[in-house]
Amino acid sequence: MMMIRPHDGGFLYDEHDVDTMLKDIEVARSIGVQGIVFGALTTQRTLDRKTCQRLVAAAGSLETTLHRAFDLVPDPLTALSELESLGFNRVLTSGQQSNALTGAKLIRELTDQAVSIKVIAGSGVDAKNARQLVEQTGVREIHASASVHAADEQAKDPISFGSQRRVTCANRVRAIKNAVA
Repeated sequence: MMMIRPHDGGFLYDEHDVDTMLKDIEVARSIGVQGIVFGALTTQRTLDRKTCQRLVAAAGSLETTLHRAFDLVPDPLTALSELESLGFNRVLTSGQQSNALTGAKLIRELTDQAVSIKVIAGSGVDAKNARQLVEQTGVREIHASASVHAADEQAKDPISFGSQRRVTCANRVRAIKNAVA
């Protein structure tokens, strides 16, 4: 899945941002990704239906996932129905909490209500809580970064500019997979 997000700092997009997102979707299609992940909200934090509709249409046969922008909507059960009517395949959520385990109750409600969309639980998922999360929520898919801080490429230099870069750790992925198997 390829993230389509023209900037950080929120999910409000102007026409230039949407044009960038549409171009990024073209790139995603051209390189053969399975799907795209995006989200657009209004100033009231409701789904920006017009923008989402344009992006879903541009995705064509690519799978579409609404990312954790969903965790900001004021009425998540209504938003879930809206996503289904817009044709989204998945929605990623922490149950509107800081982590998915804390938001498990809402994730269960969403999973039970979902008709044509898959609910993915994500945020704070690791090998220690993945099984419990799946059991409590009924989700069939989870999202985890399973990452570690990347080694500073210039670690031996006397001047460091720091690194927040993270990389996926195969051992962490394997441990999560084994926990839910």
